[in-house]
Amino acid sequence: IEASWGLLRGINCCRSELELESVARFLNLLDEQEVAGGLSNFFDFQDTVYSSFVPSTDAQESLSGLHLLTMHKSKGLEYDHVLLPSLSRPPRHDNKTLLVWHQRLNTAQEPHLFMAGVTKTGSEESSLYQLIRYEHKHKQLLESTRLLYIAVTRAKKSATLFANVVRDEDGGLKEPGSGTLLKRIWPQLEGHESVTVSALEDIYAVSKTDAGGTPDDIQPTLITRFNQVLEFEPWEQRALELPAKSEETAASESRSGAQKSLQPAAKIAASTSSTAEGYDHQSELPSILGTLVHRVFETYVSAPDRALFLRDLKSLEPHWRLAIRHLDLQHGAEEKAIAFIHASVQRTLETPSLAWIFDDQHLDSECELELSRFQSGQLRNFIIDRTFIDQNDVRWVIDYKTSTPSAGQTIDSFVAEQRENYRNQLDSHRSLFSYMESRPIRTGLLLTAIPALVEMEF
Repeated sequence: IEASWGLLRGINCCRSELELESVARFLNLLDEQEVAGGLSNFFDFQDTVYSSFVPSTDAQESLSGLHLLTMHKSKGLEYDHVLLPSLSRPPRHDNKTLLVWHQRLNTAQEPHLFMAGVTKTGSEESSLYQLIRYEHKHKQLLESTRLLYIAVTRAKKSATLFANVVRDEDGGLKEPGSGTLLKRIWPQLEGHESVTVSALEDIYAVSKTDAGGTPDDIQPTLITRFNQVLEFEPWEQRALELPAKSEETAASESRSGAQKSLQPAAKIAASTSSTAEGYDHQSELPSILGTLVHRVFETYVSAPDRALFLRDLKSLEPHWRLAIRHLDLQHGAEEKAIAFIHASVQRTLETPSLAWIFDDQHLDSECELELSRFQSGQLRNFIIDRTFIDQNDVRWVIDYKTSTPSAGQTIDSFVAEQRENYRNQLDSHRSLFSYMESRPIRTGLLLTAIPALVEMEF
């Protein structure tokens, strides 16, 4: 992301040191929150960004004027006037954590630790879990009230508090939300002579009049122009150029793709033209189609109504088309690709003998499980398509394959080919689990073209 920002010359959009510092702060947060090339929880990251604060260098260096800082940073300082905005803003959503704990003193003044785990979805929450969450919430409530007190008492001459409130049907003011800072002081503020209530429309009208216009004089926001567009460095120019592939390389990759049994998708790609001279984007198609089928299987395992899921399978088509849109396939090839996904999914999920594989009631049921281990001095990452422990206490490790037999190939020959191609991969997965547990382990390939589960023997 940082490289893209640089290549797109995002720095030219920054008009001050503060904006540059803000970009650096965002990239640092992204680096801190990154997990295996992604974000474990996008919404938590979003909240972190929203709550981050980049102080103005000018404000810090100034001996007078406006200082912008958080309530935490204001402790021990004094100002002539204090302005506190957004007191009606609701707090960040309190997500249920996997484990909660609380330490308190008993009557003998001895510390006791209480711990509780989150309950399964749909089950009744334990009383201890509820109690500890209540204690944490109440503690945060007291802490936020303390911070508000600190912020208000920083003022030597005046303190001005800002908040948005809603009027009820009788024209009175509705009480603010229970988790807001405004709620903490609402009984003292409501009806007080020092409180001024202004309609947003009036504030907007006054601000426009002060600016020399009227409320109707809404001006369009101008697009920010680059101050000075820098030329690309030679290495950046090379990075932007599409790699040209020789005919020998393309032929070699084609043979490799056939060996990996991705012929249906390869045939679809072969029926289209390249999107750029010397570079065939359609070579990505086999991998993309396989990924899309994997995602459908993952969603199906956790679907509450599987019959409805299969009936509504067509509703996923827009997502599939979006995933292959950048390949610039011809219309006929695109339809073949969508039909290939449909056929692979329906053929597999409608086979009764394979239904047990997608049962989410298995012990330790996981889909697309990410694991890592050190091997030969290097960290290797693995993704297990499907794994669970059956009723006989046997660990199953299953890999999905969207391959189909080549023209004239028998089923037996196709199965033998798949076993040989993926023997090392499944053996690696099997040894990975053998390091973690001592139960029996069975591995297999789920071939969507037949469809059948082909068990591997080692």
